[in-house]
Amino acid sequence: MKNPEATSSNELETTDNGQNPWLKMADEAPPFAGESTEPNRATLKEKIKRMGRYEVRNTGGSSKGGGVTIEVVKMPFGKKVGSGVLDTDYSDDDAAVLNAVYVKPKHRGKGLGSAITREAIAQAQREGLKRVNLNSTDMATEMYKKHGFVTKDESTGSMTLELKDEDK
Repeated sequence: MKNPEATSSNELETTDNGQNPWLKMADEAPPFAGESTEPNRATLKEKIKRMGRYEVRNTGGSSKGGGVTIEVVKMPFGKKVGSGVLDTDYSDDDAAVLNAVYVKPKHRGKGLGSAITREAIAQAQREGLKRVNLNSTDMATEMYKKHGFVTKDESTGSMTLELKDEDK
């Protein structure tokens, strides 16, 4: 089982298409004073490879212990560009609620909302829950349907996902 506190790397978007001129520059970079060339180049290349990518981070813990925050950060500096919270559904012991899924407008359309949703579903499965409930905006309804959520009440945007026993 995956450690829920572990950071998972998702190559949702990358600026490195194999032709990154910055990587060539890293190969040619002079060493810092007093250092050999290789550690400097290796460190610089690693930072450049991570540039423009996103990582999904799960704060760990349990939805029953105050909620689990799932963040999407843009690398290499770790700037938060989206998040969501998986929390206990107090009206249903076998379910959690996915709340406050938000992606900054300039980062939308890159699969980040889906990445947050996938991690929330995986967290609910690790906890042995049977359902994930949420209230969706019109803008996000189709995205949630792609993950298997079904509409319970169109007037409120209420949706649910039944987790399969074999998925747990």
